[in-house]
Amino acid sequence: MPAKDRMRHAFTIVELLVVMAVIAILAALLLQALSQGKSSAKRIACTGNVRQINLALQQYAIDHDDQIDYYTNDIYYAYKQCVLPYLGLPVDAYATNEPVFTCPADTSFYALALTHYASYGFNGAARGTNDFGMAQRPFAAVRNPTLTDLNGEISGGIGVSWHDGMPGQHNNALNVGGFVDGHVSYLTIYWDGLGGIAGFPFWYEPPAGYEYKWSAN
Repeated sequence: MPAKDRMRHAFTIVELLVVMAVIAILAALLLQALSQGKSSAKRIACTGNVRQINLALQQYAIDHDDQIDYYTNDIYYAYKQCVLPYLGLPVDAYATNEPVFTCPADTSFYALALTHYASYGFNGAARGTNDFGMAQRPFAAVRNPTLTDLNGEISGGIGVSWHDGMPGQHNNALNVGGFVDGHVSYLTIYWDGLGGIAGFPFWYEPPAGYEYKWSAN
């Protein structure tokens, strides 16, 4: 057999570059898939948390005249103390980072004393005109329970999302919310573009077409 037939063909520089480019593309696709998988897993875990808290609020209301009492002006955070027993947690857990109150994508709110160490809030802000959302509102008196927010990510109330990869306040932020009828959704939150606390979405209703409302009226 001729020597040249016994020799293995070496890769040319062009062939090596092509192989390297293919590997780089495959690696990029794999990293993107892994990133998307992690984001999806965090959102699923967050949805589960919101659902458990929603159920606890429903159970609390059953035992308390079908409503969440407005006993403090920060009920949107302090509600946590109401539902702890319904989640099998001790009453002093309001000052701890419990997994059910922590969104895996949240990097700050769950660690703040202001939020009672929770990623999630209750729709109980005082918006004026005697509207406290679901605070002091009998569940049975809610006109549209499928659209009226009961609980959800604090970030949604301020026009921020932990899940959509867009940092800062912006319109159509994606958040997980629970509703008076018991269902939980991954939905878009409207922001009117105004900065500061006065521009936080939880102070006003969204335009038509959005899948939520704050007022129980």
